[in-house]
Amino acid sequence: MNHRTLAALAAIIVAIMPEIGLAQEPAQAKPVPIRLGTTTTSGEDQIWLMKARPDLTPNQGKAYSLETFPFRGGDLRFRAFQAGQVDGAVSTGTGALTAATKGVPLVIVAAISEEDNAYYSSPYVVMDASPLKSAKDLKGKTIGLNGLREAFELGARMALLDAGLDPDRDVKWAVVPPPNMGEALRLGKIDLASLSQPFFAAEQARGGIRTLFTAATAFGFADEFVLFFNPDFVKRNPAAMKAFIADFQAATQFYIRNTLEARKAISAAKLVEMDPAVYLPMVALKRKEDGKPSRDYLLALQKALLRTGYINKEIDIDSILDTSAFSN
Repeated sequence: MNHRTLAALAAIIVAIMPEIGLAQEPAQAKPVPIRLGTTTTSGEDQIWLMKARPDLTPNQGKAYSLETFPFRGGDLRFRAFQAGQVDGAVSTGTGALTAATKGVPLVIVAAISEEDNAYYSSPYVVMDASPLKSAKDLKGKTIGLNGLREAFELGARMALLDAGLDPDRDVKWAVVPPPNMGEALRLGKIDLASLSQPFFAAEQARGGIRTLFTAATAFGFADEFVLFFNPDFVKRNPAAMKAFIADFQAATQFYIRNTLEARKAISAAKLVEMDPAVYLPMVALKRKEDGKPSRDYLLALQKALLRTGYINKEIDIDSILDTSAFSN
């Protein structure tokens, strides 16, 4: 083979090398999109912080990209989840476990916050002038809820049962949009209001209310606000989930240690529908420092759901709990 032929062959090889990938660097995998259904009020501050301060999350934009979709109600988040419009969502433990019992495929992967009387727990309030002194006095009264078969109703039912009352016969239930709950109480349309934040803070500022009992008191255990995902998504994207959870933990740690700074960033990014004057100083649920959901909590919650008739069968808690993305 002469020099001219060798040169021609070399030219051909050089020409086809890009086609067969020999002259190219390995293409870097694109970040896995993680689509989350969120609330529109103060619930999942750490998730919002991840959006407002991506500099706190070194894996974001590399291993995964975070997309959030706000929904006003838990039922709307579950519908979007079942329709495949989001990969995961925030939820009360009550909502997630009830849905799982009904056959919705999901796994709980993280815990955002928990009810804690020593810190803050969601209150059930009455007017100061009300004669109601305990749950036992609620017989014949009307209880305001933000939705049926949600965590607030579960807590109220637990309190009524512990007081010897029948939740289905001894009280009336009224569904009231959270922004209208305080006014409904003041107008006498309901006798007991279940108030989430920031609506509790707003009513406190108006004055004239008092807490009859809290969610932590009613439950008897620390109820958790959780993050659940489609189990197939978790299995398909283990590296992205590990990266996401690591960043979630980092955001949680920053939020706990720098709450005011974190809230200012969240508010400035307009990720929460709240007046900064209310949001920035507001007392809210205790953030779960390690971010890991509690198996013992889910077992206790299942017993409560069975006791109150929310569910009529047990499921294997380990089948809906996936902490594989945590490093320890």
